[in-house]
Amino acid sequence: MILIDYFLDEDALKPLNDRQLWIDCHGAFRWFDKSEPKNVWETFIENATKRLEIYDDVIGFEWWVVACVINPDTFDPKEGVYSWHQDVDETTDDLLPEWSCTYYGYPHSLWGGFSEYQVEESRSEVERFAPFYNRLIFNETPGRYHRVSRVWKGERYALAFAGWKEKPPLFKDNDMHRYEDIPKFKWIYDNA
Repeated sequence: MILIDYFLDEDALKPLNDRQLWIDCHGAFRWFDKSEPKNVWETFIENATKRLEIYDDVIGFEWWVVACVINPDTFDPKEGVYSWHQDVDETTDDLLPEWSCTYYGYPHSLWGGFSEYQVEESRSEVERFAPFYNRLIFNETPGRYHRVSRVWKGERYALAFAGWKEKPPLFKDNDMHRYEDIPKFKWIYDNA
């Protein structure tokens, strides 16, 4: 696990300071095949992976934006939490990416929402990282179980992306899939 705080300088952070940008992109898995970046997210992924010297190790990237927005007036106990899971191709359980990253590029304000990674199989011991603004978490261990602890108050925004040696079957016919169209992903949320 590699943790890098203050990952971007202030000028590079400016395009990500638009809250609506994060909200509009939430709710779908996308594929970036290393062609010319089409948006701020793909530009970030390309630059970040080149900086980490992992860009050339893969053929492309699966990416998604997670926006956990809690309304205290209508608090739903399932809001703002994701149960233990692995980053895998969403159509199968046996195809893993080479690595995955989480980046907190929006100046959110919240209570809770930690990224937790298993240390041992029983998950009785975890590594826990606060969603600190401008922090990048690089998980070099494919298949490592992780989750987002409950967000009790506020909003949590994250860009997650994973590097793949081959294009996952999920993206065989389409480079974008909404969360609600993927039964396995819906199960992770419903069973948090």
